[in-house]
Amino acid sequence: SFASLIESDKRDAGDNKYFQIQTELEAAREHFKPRLQNTLKNLKADNELNEVRTKIRLDALEKLREGLSKGERTFSLTAPTGAGKTLMLLA
Repeated sequence: SFASLIESDKRDAGDNKYFQIQTELEAAREHFKPRLQNTLKNLKADNELNEVRTKIRLDALEKLREGLSKGERTFSLTAPTGAGKTLMLLA
């Protein structure tokens, strides 16, 4: 899954017109968005480590949304192993 995410990010950053077919993007959103939202909704900050993971994820998402709203498309995400970087990127 992570390899697919990285490939998609590279294609998107390279503005690959064949990859950015709007109908495919909409179909992917329709398929994956409910599943991802369900996964994120069920993440529990029920112990100290999960509390830290949740804080990191929410802070990262806030910064990503701020950047996207300004038209930025290149981001760096640095967090410890197990912090949930993959979920942050998917979210």
